[in-house]
Amino acid sequence: TYQQIYSGGKLASNVNQVFNSLRIQTYAVVPLSNNSGLIEWVPGSDTIHKLIKDYRDANNIPLSVEYSLMKGMYGRCEELSLLQKVEVLRYALDNTSGDDLERVMWLQSRNSEVWLRRRGNYSRSLAVMSVVG
Repeated sequence: TYQQIYSGGKLASNVNQVFNSLRIQTYAVVPLSNNSGLIEWVPGSDTIHKLIKDYRDANNIPLSVEYSLMKGMYGRCEELSLLQKVEVLRYALDNTSGDDLERVMWLQSRNSEVWLRRRGNYSRSLAVMSVVG
């Protein structure tokens, strides 16, 4: 119950167990500017771009469908104000499914258990890297 979690110190020990099970793999980075750089390639990994490209190729979906929608709404997006760019991007996102990565993860998993593990790993790594920076 609520009382047991907080009064017995169970919450603190559970949090410590979670943090003790996490690890961050570091990689070499070559700085290119104050806010960008090249990161060492992670062996055995695919880029999100490659996963989505392969999925879209297999399903006859143009790789740049969002860009085409934005260009169709307004030809020269680079001339727009920030607010207009947001509106054009919102239009493109509203007119596409946005579930390519979800489908790729499902299709590449042998079963729902593998999918759930991959989904959890992706979510945790995204969360950790969002916190760490």
